[in-house]
Amino acid sequence: MAKVDRKKLLKQPDEFLTFSGRAIRWGKQNLKMLTIGGSALVLAIAVTLGIQTYLNYRASQAGKALAEVYDDFVAIMIGQADAAQAESVATGLGQVVERFGATEAGMQARLALGELWLRQGQPEKAEKALLSLSEEPYLPAPLAPLALAALGRSLEQRQKLSEAAEAYANAAKAAGPSQAALFRLDRARVLEAGGDKAQAEALYRELLRGAKDPLLSQTARQRLVALGLEPGPETPPAAPEPAPQPAAK
Repeated sequence: MAKVDRKKLLKQPDEFLTFSGRAIRWGKQNLKMLTIGGSALVLAIAVTLGIQTYLNYRASQAGKALAEVYDDFVAIMIGQADAAQAESVATGLGQVVERFGATEAGMQARLALGELWLRQGQPEKAEKALLSLSEEPYLPAPLAPLALAALGRSLEQRQKLSEAAEAYANAAKAAGPSQAALFRLDRARVLEAGGDKAQAEALYRELLRGAKDPLLSQTARQRLVALGLEPGPETPPAAPEPAPQPAAK
């Protein structure tokens, strides 16, 4: 079999879609020239090479496409862009999603688009996009808590409070310690809004005593006071030191 010209393949991305098929047809046509084991090995290498080259190309193209709109997306999220620019960014993100939605950069674009729709007051569209993203089997670990938390916000805006609380709980499970505390505070808030004050209180007290961020602890204290509850100490009292043991004779 002729040597594969990787540079030529990269310049002709459409070839990636048919490379594996051509390799399989070649193997069938030349089966008599090879042992069964040899044929299987050649086909496995050819198919793997074609698929991996194509995936690498797609990932590179997806990253470039996302980079073209990402700075403008950030400007919108911090309030430094107008509505017209927001529409342009939404269109750009949508194009990245349509072309590369299954790649890592494509999933980042899906998250960004969901966040943008939330900011634009379109929680129904955001919920649909973020639910689909959160169910991706190959969702990168760093994106998982962010996608679940954004889903929680979309559900919260639509007054689906019990579902929002579950989304925040899942976000906390997927996150590191600092993020997890923030998502537990979000969960406590929607539980309180939904009338489950006992569970909200338990979460507020947990955050009051365990959160490393003073702002989170202060917020938890304020919510307990608003519920008419006594906050108590922010940290549990230290255990008494054991009495010194007499020296052995």
